[in-house]
Amino acid sequence: MLFLLFSLILSELLLLLILSFKTPFRKLLILLLDTTKQGQAPLIAKAIAATVYALLMSRLYSFIEIRRRFNDGGAFGSTDQVLMGHYLLQATLMGIFLFLGLMIDRLHHYIRELRLLRKSMKILKKTQYSSNGDAWTREVTKEEIEELKTNNGHLNFEINQKEGITALKMKIKQLESECGTKGKEKKTAEASSVALTKQFEGIQLKYNELQEENMKLRKQLKSLDRKWSSSRGKKNE
Repeated sequence: MLFLLFSLILSELLLLLILSFKTPFRKLLILLLDTTKQGQAPLIAKAIAATVYALLMSRLYSFIEIRRRFNDGGAFGSTDQVLMGHYLLQATLMGIFLFLGLMIDRLHHYIRELRLLRKSMKILKKTQYSSNGDAWTREVTKEEIEELKTNNGHLNFEINQKEGITALKMKIKQLESECGTKGKEKKTAEASSVALTKQFEGIQLKYNELQEENMKLRKQLKSLDRKWSSSRGKKNE
């Protein structure tokens, strides 16, 4: 039992060292851990951890029972001392085993998170908007987003959030461009309306002038007609 625990603890320490430093072995170990966390492997790992925890509690209980018997004034021989040391050593090794297993799991999880964040930052850096008049273009491709989702399927929700934020930013830029275009069209329409109003006022003034000239001409024609009629009447007399 002790030999097995020592072997497992040394193996876990070796795994922690491999995960702590960037080496080719770390990439292989991460791929192996990714594979083992799929299917029924997590349930098996939890069952093993629960079994070790139960044994740990059993050894601690046995150690406390022997200690209590000694405190109550019972006989405490060399065998009891050996058993106490044995139980305490086993409980300590089991606790270290569980702690190192938890450390490996968390370290592996944070390494995956860090890799995902780095890839996300690369995509966000490539997501740039360039203005060409009223058109806006996006340099990042859909294939990059799909590759990011494939390589990091366990965090699709976060990726979808970032992709949604990027799409919203793009939509905001498009709406701003459309608003600018509509504003220009509105200003053009207002300028056309003002010009037409001025043109109508000019036409109305010309019409009034023509109407006044027409009235003058009519008066002149009437006066000429009267003069012509009077001169004609005098000739007839």
